Amino acid sequence: RSAREVVVRIPSVDVCECSAEDWLPGDAALRILSGLRPGGRCIARLAPELAHGDAGKPELGIPRNTALEYDIEVLQQTVLEEVNLDSKGRAMKKTTREGEGDIFERPVEGAEVTVRVEARDDSTGVVLLEERQAVFAVGAGRCCSAIEETVLTMKKGEACEVICESTDICTDAELGLKPSSSA
Repeated sequence: RSAREVVVRIPSVDVCECSAEDWLPGDAALRILSGLRPGGRCIARLAPELAHGDAGKPELGIPRNTALEYDIEVLQQTVLEEVNLDSKGRAMKKTTREGEGDIFERPVEGAEVTVRVEARDDSTGVVLLEERQAVFAVGAGRCCSAIEETVLTMKKGEACEVICESTDICTDAELGLKPSSSA
């Protein structure tokens, strides 16, 4: 399963880096953006019932029952990919820099990999693990599930962020990563 996160330009807001669902309610985001790629542009007109309806969006100055028109230009698109951790939980991978090669040039279990790792608490931004290099054989169980399973989806030179569903899947004794339960 994957979701799309886009950077869009809305003239009155300048640049908004957000998930499309943050500003386009319901399934309107999917319907409008599904065919757009970076550099694509469209005008989207939403009837009140497809916009924010009876509730409006007071925090954005949008009154109740207001039709909306967006001039949308997609500047950048990021794919969020679910990483399966079997019964241990799940994580989301957000690729921030594409790697080299194609899908067949990814590490396999048992391959030795070298990665740079840094961990932050997503809610506070506090650094839990200073950036460091880790070398390990994929699938040997030396690193936490979130790192081991995500590495299997990466290409050489790729950079990504991994968002863990729970602290259990990102606890790593070897790296000294022990996030609090509120992280």
